[in-house]
Amino acid sequence: MKKILSLLIISMFILPAYAINDTSVQDAKYQAKLEKLRRKQEIKCIKHPETCTSSPVQQTNLTLGTAQKNIKIGTTQEEVAMALGSPNIVTVDSEGRDTWIYYKVASVTSYNKNGFDIGAGGFGGGGGVNGGGGGVLGVGYSKSGGNYQSNQKTLTIVIKFTNQKVSSFNYHMSSF
Repeated sequence: MKKILSLLIISMFILPAYAINDTSVQDAKYQAKLEKLRRKQEIKCIKHPETCTSSPVQQTNLTLGTAQKNIKIGTTQEEVAMALGSPNIVTVDSEGRDTWIYYKVASVTSYNKNGFDIGAGGFGGGGGVNGGGGGVLGVGYSKSGGNYQSNQKTLTIVIKFTNQKVSSFNYHMSSF
């Protein structure tokens, strides 16, 4: 059990450090690619303004369905950026392939209130939400409760590129 725990700790903290090779260089390369895409889109918008409504690379509502629909082997980096937006991490793997990692965490919290109210009244009295009553025949009763629920969801998408085209696409989704 101690070995498994040690391996988990190593894989969480030490191995990612080996996977990221000089992130400032990788970030600069990625930013240069994005700038090239933006310039290309600006030229397209000048020639055909009716087709342009926003920037080509934008934050999108990242979902597993969006990724599965738009990302296939052979999809270009430009198409990936347009479909999914900017990745959270850009790096190069041990084989020299560009690797884009998208990571999303969502918290869904809900409170469900249920209650019971009775009210009756006469001669100016009555019952209501707070159970009041009054007048000669006023009667009131109220009872309420609730249910609190919280759910966490994560989505991790790892896309590897060879010659600026998708060579592999993996994802992991969890809910707890």
